Amino acid sequence: MIQFLETSAGRILLIIVVILIWGVNMVNFTKMAQQEDNLVSNTSIELIEVELPQKSSYVYKERDRDPFQPRSIRQIPQPLIDKTETFEVIKMPTIELIGIMGATGILRIDNKQTVIREAGEVVINNIVLEKVYSDSVKLKHKNNNIILKLNN
Repeated sequence: MIQFLETSAGRILLIIVVILIWGVNMVNFTKMAQQEDNLVSNTSIELIEVELPQKSSYVYKERDRDPFQPRSIRQIPQPLIDKTETFEVIKMPTIELIGIMGATGILRIDNKQTVIREAGEVVINNIVLEKVYSDSVKLKHKNNNIILKLNN
């Protein structure tokens, strides 16, 4: 087949087939265009009067979203801080874990005092030894958890 298309008779036959296909497509497209023209000419369009506002304006308010910021970034309003409120400053002692014996933790406080405590006992100043692990202990002060690891 390829050898036949490489001859001059094959090339002429190929050109005739291509011209026939283009001709059939041209006839079909002209029929479609005529049908479209008929549809447009039969359709009537009614014009409706629209009243436009005399003046248009936009007032930007501080609580509105910034249109130049991406939607994923949200600006969270900062809470107002009462400047008259006083805060209590608490100095936390330095606590170091120096050993573990079973369910007991051995702790050094402020490099002076060494204490031995089990889970649930108070270490110093409302700091409670909550749990003893094999290589660390968990202390709790108010709502804060403190984890001390052995050999830091």
